[in-house]
Amino acid sequence: MSAYRIRENRDLTGRTLALINRNGRERHVRL
Repeated sequence: MSAYRIRENRDLTGRTLALINRNGRERHVRL
């Protein structure tokens, strides 16, 4: 179960980072 949870955490962090990167890119483009 620990390995499965670690995989889920990695997926969640990856998704959050992707969203942050998208927002940052949009902000840079708008500026």
